[in-house]
Amino acid sequence: MSAVRPLFSSARARGSALGGDESGFTLIEMIVASVLGVLVLGIGASLLLSLFRTQHSVSDYADATTTGQLVSRAIEQGVRNAAALPNAANPGDKGILAGPMVAGTGQLLRARVAIGTQNGDVTWQCQAWYYSDATHTVLWARSTASAIADPGGFAWNAAGTGVVPLTPQAGVNWTLLGTGITIPADGLSTQFFGAQAGLDVDSVTLRFQVTHGSIALVLIRNTIVQRKLDPTGSGPAACY
Repeated sequence: MSAVRPLFSSARARGSALGGDESGFTLIEMIVASVLGVLVLGIGASLLLSLFRTQHSVSDYADATTTGQLVSRAIEQGVRNAAALPNAANPGDKGILAGPMVAGTGQLLRARVAIGTQNGDVTWQCQAWYYSDATHTVLWARSTASAIADPGGFAWNAAGTGVVPLTPQAGVNWTLLGTGITIPADGLSTQFFGAQAGLDVDSVTLRFQVTHGSIALVLIRNTIVQRKLDPTGSGPAACY
């Protein structure tokens, strides 16, 4: 019996050494840790969502600005390079004519525009820009042979990928320059092409705003003045 006691005492001592420390997290500590974890995750999610919204707004603003600049530059290039051949019936002809602004329909701007060639020659073509007040779009067309008629408005095609004129014209295709374009409700702008309707002009004032996604306040203002080029060269003699 004396030989057994030391072995029993040694085993009990080893058991006490292995399992003697029974401390751990209490229920309250687990609850506090869980609450803190939820708060940290919530703050992180809120910051991430705010970052995505900011990035989306910046992207919308950039797209709206790009659209406005594209429309403005396309019109500017045509107006600056426009001119008319001397016309005995209309000596004041400058080669640029804005039609009347019809609310709910649109407005047409036409010009006889110089196009340079690689050989240094100048050819002329008829160009037109149309603001559709119904679809809030701006379109552009050109013709090397004849004047471009008023399309009478536009409608979206069945696929919703482009617009088609209500009054088609043979040989004239309209290109979409931008969408989401409206005239500011500022009490100052009554037409898209700020030129005296029905009269030949040598300058055009643009004032419009572009909407894209969450951005609706990109205002484009540009006054375009004709360069008064030599009107001679090959191409149509008149474009309206």
